[in-house]
Amino acid sequence: MHQKGAGDMWLQRRKNNNAEDEWQLLSQVCDLQMGPEGRLVVRLRTPVLDHLALKLVVDRILDHADPCCLRGLDFDFSAVQLIAGQWTVIPALLIKLARRLRVPIRASGLSGQPARVFELYARSEDVRRLVTAA
Repeated sequence: MHQKGAGDMWLQRRKNNNAEDEWQLLSQVCDLQMGPEGRLVVRLRTPVLDHLALKLVVDRILDHADPCCLRGLDFDFSAVQLIAGQWTVIPALLIKLARRLRVPIRASGLSGQPARVFELYARSEDVRRLVTAA
């Protein structure tokens, strides 16, 4: 049985090509909070995360983050129970974000299937730098 993820909702709203809809979806996918040390905390909210939803988050961060002020990003996967769709893209999107902004990214709160997605790429130095102890 397919559980409707944020990416499915993104596809429906994308047809309208409305930036306000994208920001509304972003608020359904994650909470963003700037920490005192200049680290942006991204708390993923959706129990089913697919690459389209994470791509929306990554794209909005790339569009609006000031690399001069940003010291790093912390992605909290605690609420994510399942990575659906093209799950291999999830670590790649975070690596792309880290490289483009030239800041370290930490992925935390990984358990169950999401943790196994990252474990598959444990041989990659880029992925190993992303994953922190849960």
